[in-house]
Amino acid sequence: MPHTNSWYMKIATKFNKKADTKRTDVSVMMAKASLIFTRRQTCTTNTDHLISELLHHASLYAYLSDQLHVSLS
Repeated sequence: MPHTNSWYMKIATKFNKKADTKRTDVSVMMAKASLIFTRRQTCTTNTDHLISELLHHASLYAYLSDQLHVSLS
């Protein structure tokens, strides 16, 4: 069952609160990527598990995102 954009936004909002970031666009992308990864690993859609995955990879995503914004500007 595919998730709606509001579901991804809910994940992004939870992530933003825990990671103290305002970059919702990046968070939505991370939520989608994390969901794909998590499903392959555990076949779960547990939001807390997704949040822990997002936080685990947050510094890498932030670095890559910053690099992308720099290269596009």
